[in-house]
Amino acid sequence: MRPNVGGLDRTFRMIAGLILMLTGISIIKPAILMAGFIGVGGILFLTGLVGFCALYTLCGASTCHVKESEPKR
Repeated sequence: MRPNVGGLDRTFRMIAGLILMLTGISIIKPAILMAGFIGVGGILFLTGLVGFCALYTLCGASTCHVKESEPKR
């Protein structure tokens, strides 16, 4: 898996993910909404942590500016 989530995007995803998870745990009362907030927050946090987003791959998008190395011969 080649990284496709760049620095600022990673930071935003991790912060937003933590906020959503904490909101789901502390404020949201209906169980289905709590699970939704925690699930979406967890996905955002993990994609920010590992630097790879499957939806970006499907869309052909990338915010990461890593140059690919040439294949070894």
